[in-house]
Amino acid sequence: MKERVLKAMINFSFEKNKNIYDIRYKEWELCIDIEKEIIVNRKTGEIIDYETMRTTVFEDLSKACDEKGRINFLSNLSNLYKKADKTGKSKIYTTMEVSILEIIGCNKRKEFFFSEMRKKDKLYSLAISNPNLSISIHYNGDVPERFVDFCLKNGVTLGNDSYKAFQLSKKINNYPEDVRLLVAQFDKMIDDSKLPKEYVVKILRCYKNSLLKYGEYTLGGRYRLSDIFFGVADYPELIKLIDTQSSFALAGKAVVKNYKLLKYQEEQERIEKSQKRIKELETLIYRDYCFIVPTTLKEFVDEGKQQHNCVGHFYNNSMSKGEIFIYFIRKKNKSGESYITCCFNVNGNETKEARYKFNDSDIRREDKEAIHKSEDFIKKIVKEKGIETNKPVF
Repeated sequence: MKERVLKAMINFSFEKNKNIYDIRYKEWELCIDIEKEIIVNRKTGEIIDYETMRTTVFEDLSKACDEKGRINFLSNLSNLYKKADKTGKSKIYTTMEVSILEIIGCNKRKEFFFSEMRKKDKLYSLAISNPNLSISIHYNGDVPERFVDFCLKNGVTLGNDSYKAFQLSKKINNYPEDVRLLVAQFDKMIDDSKLPKEYVVKILRCYKNSLLKYGEYTLGGRYRLSDIFFGVADYPELIKLIDTQSSFALAGKAVVKNYKLLKYQEEQERIEKSQKRIKELETLIYRDYCFIVPTTLKEFVDEGKQQHNCVGHFYNNSMSKGEIFIYFIRKKNKSGESYITCCFNVNGNETKEARYKFNDSDIRREDKEAIHKSEDFIKKIVKEKGIETNKPVF
């Protein structure tokens, strides 16, 4: 049965003239007039009963579907795709024809047959008359002439998403025509980025040129586009890395790399500025202890290595926001050697962590007083300077 069905399908051919399909099969030459809902034998002029057409003319296909042979029927579609590729014929024809054949095979009732055929008729007609147009066989909306031109010009598939973009693109005439589709597609992303129009156009042109050459998945798609929009929004100087004719993927990587560097540099500057607010702690004198307020990355990394803890990276975000202060307690005679790493919480107004090497939190009695002294000193600074974590520090 499977071989008969496949052979029957391959032997079908479709030609379009206005609203009529010419279907050649076996000794029959039929035409289906969708507007009049009649089936005619073109050779004899005889009007063929719908059920006769279904059970006789398309016997193999009808029987396969009636006997639940649809899975076998669909499993052979790949052969049709291969055939389409070898002949250079667009896959849209094959998929559309298969869709039509399924309608013929699956729907026994006449009203379903003609209603479904109407939907495919419009799309198949477009596919025949526009060989360069990619069409979604699931699209059931209107197809105004300008919509077809819009899809061809922008190299997009005619379907529900592109129709929405087409409708929206008519409302954004303040952008050049070559990027209106993309502006429509990424309108929220563009609005959120608050980039000037000339920046948006430059980024989208680079994206579009690479899209036409390499395809969306090669570029990283909308995710890379989002990275660029928001990277340039944060650091406008990064727009210099976007060349309209260059590879979007390479431009995107350059933006992301430099964004991270700038963000990292900015974070370090914020940490340094925040930490300096309690630099007075270093003037505290208590027994044989000294107190150090680190401000540079080198100091944090060095402490982390000596203590075997995560102070060199884990607290960066909180420090840059001014939520915590990090300070070190050491012995005066060994000021270059780590002893206790402390974390003061601004919201809680207390030293919430004090750790020896390997994050040991079992603080010795003689060291507790040094921690209390330093904590009281920082509280005094916080109060005098009005430091609050929920206020902008910089």
